[in-house]
Amino acid sequence: MEIKNITELSTQQLANISLLNQKKLKKIRYIWLILSLLYFLMNIYNLWEAEEVNVFDILPSLLFLFGIVIFIFILPSFIIKRKFKKTFGEQGVKYNYVFKDDEMELESFSKLAKEAHVTYSYDSIIKIDFMDNYILLYMTLTSIMLIVDKKGFSSESEMDEVLANIKNKMKK
Repeated sequence: MEIKNITELSTQQLANISLLNQKKLKKIRYIWLILSLLYFLMNIYNLWEAEEVNVFDILPSLLFLFGIVIFIFILPSFIIKRKFKKTFGEQGVKYNYVFKDDEMELESFSKLAKEAHVTYSYDSIIKIDFMDNYILLYMTLTSIMLIVDKKGFSSESEMDEVLANIKNKMKK
């Protein structure tokens, strides 16, 4: 078996996939948001009970809430996008995968980074995840996430054959 896949990703796509993939971070973000909202509502309630209400009394809790939203939701996307832009350039990266019986070969190309040719055995894959039009392959020890475009296969049957082969040979 030798099945080829070509995956082209812009820096924006890389950043979006990386941010959406961080499930643990998502939970922490929402916990912080809920706690911030509770703090804000608690301050509003305390001001409601007070006899004299000043608009500037709400300002610190409102700024805190606004800061949390920026720090948790907006700032990470800018940081990750800048990191990918610095690594791969504005155009992004192109991955050429060749899936064989016992291993896969990966070549990556971008304007700024060096060309890379790597071979991975299927038993180094610990998890397969699906996101929109992408297959995410997680590797052991190296903490690598490989992104494979589902549309990069010439047919859906090839994609199914590759996935079945990987699932049979990956580490369980």
